[in-house]
Formats: sequence, C-alpha cells, structure tokens
Amino acid sequence: MRKTAVLFLVFIAFISAALIIQRKTDEDKNSFTAIKENMGRYEYDKGGLGIAVSRTMTSKAVVHNFGRPIYPADKKLQYVWVYIKVVNSGTTAVQLKPDEFTLSIPGKAAVNYDYKASNSMQKCLKPINLDPEKENIGVLIFPLPESNAYTLHYNGPNGKVEKRLVIDSP
Repeated sequence: MRKTAVLFLVFIAFISAALIIQRKTDEDKNSFTAIKENMGRYEYDKGGLGIAVSRTMTSKAVVHNFGRPIYPADKKLQYVWVYIKVVNSGTTAVQLKPDEFTLSIPGKAAVNYDYKASNSMQKCLKPINLDPEKENIGVLIFPLPESNAYTLHYNGPNGKVEKRLVIDSP
C-alpha cells in the first residue's frame, strides 16, 4: 500500500514537472507581451469612419514569411503590433491608407509603421476602398521604445482619431 502511494506521488510530481517545462517552452516560443484589449470600441471624429483596436502585442523581432527575423533598425526599439479595425458606417466609400496611421509614446513624436515588418504579415492593413457598412481588419507594426502606454493616431481626409493603448502588466 505504501509503495503504491509513493509511486502515485512520484507519478504526480513527474506530470507536474512535464507541464511546467511545456509551459515554459510555450512561453519561450511566444515571447510576445500582451497589451490590454479594452480598446475595441470604435472611435469617430467626423463622418462615418470608425477606428478600433482589436488586439495589440509587442515583440523584439518579426519573423518574415520565409522564416528570417526582421529586427528594428535601432536595437533599443521593439516592435508594437496593432491590429486595427476600421468600419465605414457612412453612405459613401472611403479611401483608407496605412500611411494615415502613426503610433506614439507619451512625450515622443509619433512614428510611421515599419513597411517591411508589416508587409511581411499576411494580415497587413493594406490601402483599400472601404464601401459603406463594410469593415476591414489588418495589422501595422511600429518600431518604438518599450513603454507602458501608446497612442494610435489616425490622421486622414476622413477625420482624426486617437486611441490610447495601455500595456497589460505581466
């Protein structure tokens, strides 16, 4: 009976260790830092174009479609991934361009997205003609220093929108 109990405890310890190792391996494979996803509501400045953020994260590099990593030009920077949702609730089509979006941290100038890193993703936000009552989602990747808050800026012919993004504490 005692031998069975000891074997059972050893078995439980082995399974626990295997789960901890697997969890650590998964964390290493996915070294992204999640950012709060409370920015999902649409913001409107004028007209019918709404901007929302569906998801955000950060990483030290972007893995290109061919498996090669892309790093920011300045090694002090990281990549901030912003999944942008755009909806046209107006009555006419709207031309939307990725260049109309920038990202900033408090006290610093806004930066444009990294064309090479963003366009290496299948779901990159591309220039589109957005018809009324249609929605589009795509990612833009910005090289910025690490911060606990970012602001996404949209400045186009369809209005101006700012969305504050706050990093989740790990």
